[in-house]
Amino acid sequence: MLRINIIIALLIMLVAINIILYLKKANSLSPEMKSDLSDSSILNEKRPSEYYNLQCPKIDFFSTTGRKISIKEFTGDVIIIRFTRFDLRDLPYLLYLEHLYESLKKEGIHLLFIQLIGKKYSETGYELIPFDTPIIEDDGFISSTFQSGLYDTIIIGRDFRIKFKDKLIDNKTIYNLVLRFIYGDKKSNNPEGRGPRACPWVNG
Repeated sequence: MLRINIIIALLIMLVAINIILYLKKANSLSPEMKSDLSDSSILNEKRPSEYYNLQCPKIDFFSTTGRKISIKEFTGDVIIIRFTRFDLRDLPYLLYLEHLYESLKKEGIHLLFIQLIGKKYSETGYELIPFDTPIIEDDGFISSTFQSGLYDTIIIGRDFRIKFKDKLIDNKTIYNLVLRFIYGDKKSNNPEGRGPRACPWVNG
């Protein structure tokens, strides 16, 4: 038992070290990540700006824990969807999104991680880190429905329309966008300055 605990502790330390290293590089694309994007088998048919205000697809899916999720039930709230394979390069951004969600969930926000699966996406990291965010495995149906690929982030507004879609945006940008879609463009919609004033990991 002691040996198992030591192994688990070493694994946690290894993951923590990798996260710290990648946090420093979260806003820059490595050559490997650029290769992943260019080699993606799912190509976007539209430019990001062409998705603005499109109706969000009303689809149901099951999380890896067996929870049934109907995205239309989130109508009236802000929804963030991240397409990932949980590789170590993407873990810092996923952890930031989860932190942002925890900070703002009382304001009406939902976060979903879509794990691309298949031979091309065999690498995974979510089993090493206990994410609270629902994780949905996708064999191609969800990504094709949203016309999205690896590292895409989608934000759906309270009107259930797509407000943002792009790859690998920095933490500061996603933070500002989420606040904008939660509270509106005008300061009068957020008179008390709600939301995290100094959110950790915001950079850019």
